[in-house]
Amino acid sequence: MEFNLDLFSQRSYLKGDKKFKKKVLNELEEVIDLKAAVRSYIESISTVHDLSRSIIRKSVSLARKLIENAHQSYAAIYKGSMVGFSVCEVVDNGKITETPLLLNWDDIRLELQRRNRKLTNLSKRFVTNIIKQSE
Repeated sequence: MEFNLDLFSQRSYLKGDKKFKKKVLNELEEVIDLKAAVRSYIESISTVHDLSRSIIRKSVSLARKLIENAHQSYAAIYKGSMVGFSVCEVVDNGKITETPLLLNWDDIRLELQRRNRKLTNLSKRFVTNIIKQSE
């Protein structure tokens, strides 16, 4: 026994939605496979994320290196301790804000980037749970 769910929309229904872009509507087939459309959409978002990462890659890497170097200098002076290591905003000789200068946030960014790589050909792939019987 096999179960499958197909999701479709019809262009005629979308015509009634005033918020739906006419230009996009004109590019659609009469019947739209929503699973394929969602896969294509997610793949497009992944492409935008990948492009954004490539644009900022160099400056983010340099910023991390600056903070790592500051950590090493601070740790050398204070015998490996990072207690009190922070940046301060000072205006007119008065301290306004103090923020610990840690790399935890950037470690999380790197982990998310590692786990969420660019998706390619997502619209051409699918996952199934079919178990093939041996013959």
